[in-house]
Amino acid sequence: MGSTIAFYCSNSDTEELSSYIESIGMQLVSPKINQEVGDNPSELPFCYVSLIPKSELSPYGKPPINVSDATDPLMGFMRAYFKEGYLVLGHLHLSNDVPDLHKQTKPKYQKISKWIKSNWRKYGDLYIGPDADLLIGSGAHLVNVFPGTAKLTIVKY
Repeated sequence: MGSTIAFYCSNSDTEELSSYIESIGMQLVSPKINQEVGDNPSELPFCYVSLIPKSELSPYGKPPINVSDATDPLMGFMRAYFKEGYLVLGHLHLSNDVPDLHKQTKPKYQKISKWIKSNWRKYGDLYIGPDADLLIGSGAHLVNVFPGTAKLTIVKY
């Protein structure tokens, strides 16, 4: 479980949030140690917010290229974005699966959440960035995933 704060925001809102995250001493890292987090969230929306430098992470797997919030002080960050008239949902997630890591990351999660709540508009259980708010006023659609990118499977029990 853990804690999650969800939001809709434009690319510039996401950039502003990412800049804030970096300003408090954290960095964005890819789930694969050999990949970089790009500037375009629609190309690789999921990454981690890391308390420690990439060089200090504990990669695992064969070859050891994966990183996880189960082995390092990381928060899951699904970067929200705007593309072709759609605002795609994002979120920041703090896991409490590993108590020691949860204790390390919780203060930074609370700080980022406070920033979101102070700077973005509440919308039900979510938040909306200021630029995204303008896009909604211009007819942007709110979606959980970008249309045509999710594969749905019906599972029968």
